[in-house]
Amino acid sequence: MIQWNSFYAARAQGDYQNLVSTLADSIVQMAGGFPDERVFPGAEALEAMQSLYEQAGPALMQYAGPIGYEPLRQWVAERAGGSTALSADHVLLTHGAQQGIDLIARMLLDPGDTVIVEAPTFHGALWVFQSHGARILSVPLEQDGMDVSCLKQMLADLARTNQLPKFIYTIPTFHNPTGYTTSLERRVAMLEICSTFGVPIVEDLPYSDIWYDAPPLPSYLELSDHSVSVIQLGTFSKTLCPAFRVGWMIGDESFIAKTIHFKHISDTCSSLLMQRTAHELCSNGFLERNVSKARNLYRQKRDALMEALARHPIEGASCSRPGGGFFAWLTLPAGMSATVLKKHALEAGVAVAASPMFYEEEGRDHACRITFSCPQAAEIETGVGRLATAMNRLIQQI
Repeated sequence: MIQWNSFYAARAQGDYQNLVSTLADSIVQMAGGFPDERVFPGAEALEAMQSLYEQAGPALMQYAGPIGYEPLRQWVAERAGGSTALSADHVLLTHGAQQGIDLIARMLLDPGDTVIVEAPTFHGALWVFQSHGARILSVPLEQDGMDVSCLKQMLADLARTNQLPKFIYTIPTFHNPTGYTTSLERRVAMLEICSTFGVPIVEDLPYSDIWYDAPPLPSYLELSDHSVSVIQLGTFSKTLCPAFRVGWMIGDESFIAKTIHFKHISDTCSSLLMQRTAHELCSNGFLERNVSKARNLYRQKRDALMEALARHPIEGASCSRPGGGFFAWLTLPAGMSATVLKKHALEAGVAVAASPMFYEEEGRDHACRITFSCPQAAEIETGVGRLATAMNRLIQQI
């Protein structure tokens, strides 16, 4: 029998955590970023598919061009453009935003190239950049965004050795995993810095529609005056459903045109059926109604989490209060290991994500990501109670 370990490429040698594995029903799922199934367009999607099939027939199930369904690309362009003139030629439809990250890496990264990320950042992006052999540098993330002073100094140091990054990857609105949002002041500062050094920005916006307290700030794409190249990623996974696997990438026309080839290599094309169904739900007004429903539902869950944490206080711990999105960031008491807590919490009946997976550098074992999007309010209360019990037991051991 072949010993496959000796055949694996370097990129496949590591061990990676899986947050989407099936858990026992008794476990409160506060680890994976699952949407609430009550916002999924079940009957509406079936009705849209039936109508589309009556119009298009079997051609609806045919291969499509790798760039994606043009009316949906135009819809994305018009919605994202703001004061910027965008067209369908600026948009490539992807198999979810995760594929967009991988396509950007395929387009821009050779082994050893530098990428700058926030610390912490989305683990899925880290995995992509690592698999392409990138040199990943991290800039500390604060509650109002990336530390722009640190970023400016890092870029100046890299410029002196001709090692500027290929791009900066950021989640400026309702950040994963922290829930933080970059302030307008820091967005403007980051654009100025990137303009000075000629570094593109990749902004990932999977949660910007899911706001609770106030509408999101203008995106980098909206704020850019074209002195900075901005590539924006988006998805319907949070506003319609993950099963559609429909996301998008917005960028310069020349960049998008070049990316089509790598999209074709990746999967030939995404599902025309799903793209046209998503477009129908956008065009007939369902999406906006669903987004409003989702905001109200997730706002209640965010509030339930904050109230549960107040009822189960842990000395030395603190938690972010996100203005949108799916996640809150629980900073642990000094000396407590998130990795150890994750194990004890699971034994107590609640799953959380430990901080090391969200960092490129080792040793960042001080926090947990708490997901409030999937569990119901009563389950959030139960989960926080179980987590508090596990933490109090560990405090006694510190």
